[in-house]
Amino acid sequence: MPKLAVTDTARQHLAERVRASLGPDPRLTEKHMFGSLAFLLNGHILAGVRKDGTMLLSVGKAGDAAALAHPGVTPMIMRERVMKGFVQLDTEAIESDDALQFWLSTAERHVSTLPPK
Repeated sequence: MPKLAVTDTARQHLAERVRASLGPDPRLTEKHMFGSLAFLLNGHILAGVRKDGTMLLSVGKAGDAAALAHPGVTPMIMRERVMKGFVQLDTEAIESDDALQFWLSTAERHVSTLPPK
């Protein structure tokens, strides 16, 4: 996966953790989108690393309720609109490497079901 330059310290640290957790995978790409560094799987947003060290995560509409039941997980709101199928994880929700891996695996299970773009 080609690495994009990331300048904000919190975002840079989290981006490195995400890269380490995801490992090398030719289906993964990185792209700056919506003020985040997005990690895409087959062209679909898997996760987005935000400037403040929080993370946007794709869970699918069917996965919203289960994800939102976890502490530190809130609906993803963009321009006063709830983005169904995406959640925001606060820094505490992804503080440990195990927690980060859990959430990235959750997103990967969902995004892997989508046809490549």
